[in-house]
Amino acid sequence: MFRRVIASLSSSIFTDGSKQSNHTATVVVLKSHIITKRLPNSVSIYTAELYAILLALNELSKQQHKQYLLFSDSLSCLNSIGNKKT
Repeated sequence: MFRRVIASLSSSIFTDGSKQSNHTATVVVLKSHIITKRLPNSVSIYTAELYAILLALNELSKQQHKQYLLFSDSLSCLNSIGNKKT
């Protein structure tokens, strides 16, 4: 299992949101490129993290390779996505 995860890291995407005193931004890191987006200072860190995941999913929808590992350090965002009621 671990070897498969390591082998698939070339198909990984990393997301992060950041908020400092007067700067809020989000980043998505793929093997081929990095996407950064400045956000309004009024948004929360939760919104920045969630927006990073949205950007990542948008980017993945354009890719031909259909299996990715998406890494996020925001447990609250991942829980919210996982608990979405349909």
